Amino acid sequence: MGWHATVNDAELALCVRRELGDRVDADSPALRERAARGAVLPVIDYLAARDRIPHVGSAFNEYFERYDAILCPAALGSAPEGLDSTGDPLMSTVWTFGGLPALNLPLLTLSDGLPFGIQAVGGFRDDGRLLRACRWLIGQFLARNA
Repeated sequence: MGWHATVNDAELALCVRRELGDRVDADSPALRERAARGAVLPVIDYLAARDRIPHVGSAFNEYFERYDAILCPAALGSAPEGLDSTGDPLMSTVWTFGGLPALNLPLLTLSDGLPFGIQAVGGFRDDGRLLRACRWLIGQFLARNA
Protein backbone atom coordinates (compact mmCIF):
# COMPACT_ATOMS: atom_id res chain seq x y z
CA MET A 1 0.00 0.00 0.00
CA GLY A 2 1.37 3.44 -0.91
CA TRP A 3 1.94 6.26 1.53
CA HIS A 4 -1.16 8.16 0.47
CA ALA A 5 -3.41 5.10 0.76
CA THR A 6 -1.95 4.23 4.16
CA VAL A 7 -2.64 7.69 5.59
CA ASN A 8 -5.98 8.00 3.84
CA ASP A 9 -7.31 4.62 4.95
CA ALA A 10 -6.13 5.01 8.56
CA GLU A 11 -7.65 8.47 8.90
CA LEU A 12 -10.85 7.37 7.16
CA ALA A 13 -11.19 4.51 9.64
CA LEU A 14 -10.85 6.97 12.52
CA CYS A 15 -13.34 9.43 11.06
CA VAL A 16 -16.11 6.96 10.24
CA ARG A 17 -15.79 4.53 13.14
CA ARG A 18 -18.82 5.95 14.96
CA GLU A 19 -20.94 6.24 11.84
CA LEU A 20 -20.23 2.74 10.59
CA GLY A 21 -20.02 0.88 13.87
CA ASP A 22 -21.37 -2.62 13.38
CA ARG A 23 -23.96 -1.63 10.79
CA VAL A 24 -23.60 -4.04 7.91
CA ASP A 25 -25.72 -1.91 5.56
CA ALA A 26 -23.86 1.34 6.27
CA ASP A 27 -22.58 3.29 3.28
CA SER A 28 -20.88 1.62 0.36
CA PRO A 29 -19.01 -1.68 0.40
CA ALA A 30 -15.89 0.16 -0.83
CA LEU A 31 -16.05 2.59 2.10
CA ARG A 32 -16.51 -0.23 4.60
CA GLU A 33 -13.60 -2.13 3.04
CA ARG A 34 -11.27 0.88 3.21
CA ALA A 35 -12.29 1.65 6.80
CA ALA A 36 -11.71 -1.97 7.83
CA ARG A 37 -8.31 -1.98 6.16
CA GLY A 38 -7.36 1.31 7.80
CA ALA A 39 -8.47 0.14 11.25
CA VAL A 40 -5.88 -2.64 11.33
CA LEU A 41 -2.92 -0.81 9.84
CA PRO A 42 0.17 -0.99 12.04
CA VAL A 43 0.79 2.35 13.73
CA ILE A 44 4.42 2.31 12.58
CA ASP A 45 3.28 2.12 8.93
CA TYR A 46 0.90 5.04 9.42
CA LEU A 47 3.55 7.16 11.15
CA ALA A 48 6.16 6.31 8.51
CA ALA A 49 3.75 7.33 5.75
CA ARG A 50 2.83 10.57 7.56
CA ASP A 51 6.54 11.31 7.87
CA ARG A 52 6.80 11.42 4.06
CA ILE A 53 4.20 14.18 3.62
CA PRO A 54 6.52 17.20 4.03
CA HIS A 55 9.13 15.59 1.79
CA VAL A 56 6.63 15.04 -1.01
CA GLY A 57 5.22 18.56 -0.67
CA SER A 58 8.64 20.20 -0.69
CA ALA A 59 9.82 18.16 -3.69
CA PHE A 60 8.15 20.75 -5.93
CA ASN A 61 9.56 23.88 -4.22
CA GLU A 62 12.06 24.61 -6.98
CA TYR A 63 9.23 24.86 -9.52
CA PHE A 64 7.30 27.33 -7.40
CA GLU A 65 10.35 29.57 -7.09
CA ARG A 66 9.92 30.23 -10.79
CA TYR A 67 6.28 29.46 -11.62
CA ASP A 68 2.99 30.43 -10.00
CA ALA A 69 1.34 27.08 -10.71
CA ILE A 70 1.78 23.67 -12.26
CA LEU A 71 -0.90 22.83 -14.81
CA CYS A 72 -1.92 19.26 -15.54
CA PRO A 73 -5.05 17.33 -16.44
CA ALA A 74 -7.51 16.99 -13.56
CA ALA A 75 -8.47 13.49 -14.71
CA LEU A 76 -7.49 10.85 -17.22
CA GLY A 77 -10.67 11.44 -19.21
CA SER A 78 -14.25 12.50 -18.84
CA ALA A 79 -16.24 11.85 -15.69
CA PRO A 80 -17.68 8.37 -15.24
CA GLU A 81 -21.41 7.99 -15.78
CA GLY A 82 -23.65 7.61 -12.75
CA LEU A 83 -23.05 8.33 -9.11
CA ASP A 84 -21.13 5.19 -8.15
CA SER A 85 -17.70 6.80 -8.53
CA THR A 86 -16.07 10.18 -8.86
CA GLY A 87 -13.41 8.62 -11.07
CA ASP A 88 -9.77 7.73 -10.69
CA PRO A 89 -7.99 10.16 -8.30
CA LEU A 90 -4.57 9.45 -9.87
CA MET A 91 -4.05 12.99 -11.15
CA SER A 92 -4.54 14.57 -7.73
CA THR A 93 -3.03 12.00 -5.39
CA VAL A 94 0.51 13.40 -5.18
CA TRP A 95 -0.73 16.97 -4.65
CA THR A 96 -3.20 15.89 -1.99
CA PHE A 97 -0.65 13.79 -0.17
CA GLY A 98 1.93 16.58 -0.22
CA GLY A 99 -0.56 19.12 1.14
CA LEU A 100 -0.33 21.29 -1.97
CA PRO A 101 -3.32 23.44 -2.91
CA ALA A 102 -5.00 22.41 -6.16
CA LEU A 103 -7.93 23.76 -8.14
CA ASN A 104 -9.77 22.00 -10.92
CA LEU A 105 -10.89 24.33 -13.66
CA PRO A 106 -13.43 22.93 -16.19
CA LEU A 107 -12.03 24.97 -19.08
CA LEU A 108 -12.13 22.42 -21.89
CA THR A 109 -14.72 20.15 -23.46
CA LEU A 110 -14.03 16.67 -24.78
CA SER A 111 -15.43 15.30 -28.03
CA ASP A 112 -18.23 13.59 -26.06
CA GLY A 113 -19.41 17.01 -24.85
CA LEU A 114 -18.36 16.47 -21.25
CA PRO A 115 -16.09 18.94 -19.46
CA PHE A 116 -12.40 18.21 -19.09
CA GLY A 117 -10.72 19.94 -16.20
CA ILE A 118 -7.35 21.53 -15.99
CA GLN A 119 -5.79 21.14 -12.56
CA ALA A 120 -3.72 24.04 -11.25
CA VAL A 121 -1.40 23.23 -8.35
CA GLY A 122 0.34 25.73 -6.10
CA GLY A 123 3.15 25.70 -3.59
CA PHE A 124 2.74 24.54 -0.01
CA ARG A 125 0.71 27.09 1.98
CA ASP A 126 0.68 29.41 -1.02
CA ASP A 127 -3.04 29.24 -1.74
CA GLY A 128 -3.34 32.98 -2.43
CA ARG A 129 -0.71 32.88 -5.16
CA LEU A 130 -2.48 29.90 -6.76
CA LEU A 131 -5.86 31.66 -6.64
CA ARG A 132 -4.37 34.78 -8.27
CA ALA A 133 -2.73 32.66 -10.98
CA CYS A 134 -6.03 30.87 -11.65
CA ARG A 135 -7.92 34.16 -11.85
CA TRP A 136 -5.39 35.33 -14.45
CA LEU A 137 -5.58 32.02 -16.36
CA ILE A 138 -9.39 32.05 -16.48
CA GLY A 139 -9.34 35.67 -17.66
CA GLN A 140 -6.91 34.78 -20.45
CA PHE A 141 -8.95 31.75 -21.42
CA LEU A 142 -12.22 33.66 -21.54
CA ALA A 143 -10.69 36.55 -23.50
CA ARG A 144 -9.29 34.19 -26.16
CA ASN A 145 -12.50 32.18 -26.44
CA ALA A 146 -14.97 35.08 -26.44
